[in-house]
Amino acid sequence: MPIYEYECPNGHAAEAMRSVARMDAPIPCDECGAGMVRVMSLPAKRTDGIYSYAPNIGDPDTFERRHVEATALDERVAEMKDARGTR
Repeated sequence: MPIYEYECPNGHAAEAMRSVARMDAPIPCDECGAGMVRVMSLPAKRTDGIYSYAPNIGDPDTFERRHVEATALDERVAEMKDARGTR
């Protein structure tokens, strides 16, 4: 289950592990008892571009080469579909 950050109207903050279905349900503040609501927060780690979302394929040069190859293949498939009139 994911951990979400919550804040009450009195400025107290807390984290809670909850299911996605219950992430927006208010929870009572441990300090004052007021209802805490979920707050949005930035990721703890900055990403370094598109490569950071695909670290399992090796170095950035390999990723870029595979991306170019896949894009070229997509274009060839689209051309073949156009030629057959199936697009």
